[in-house]
Amino acid sequence: NGHVLVKGIKVKVVGIVNMNAISIDVTNIDDIEKGEEVVLIGTQKNKSVSVVSFSELSNQMNYEMLTRLPKDIPRVIVE
Repeated sequence: NGHVLVKGIKVKVVGIVNMNAISIDVTNIDDIEKGEEVVLIGTQKNKSVSVVSFSELSNQMNYEMLTRLPKDIPRVIVE
């Protein structure tokens, strides 16, 4: 299963990607609120998620996943 980060905690992606949306299980996170930042690819509070998490779900190559990310998903370039 794929994972994302919420409040620095890895949470599971449940179901499938549909219409550029995913469902995640935040059952075990206290004080979760609507609008909480979710990191799909990157680092949050010293935890990281790579594109591999999503490419394994869809049986696609990492590069293919990155090139298909919609334009409306913000990108932050880090060095």
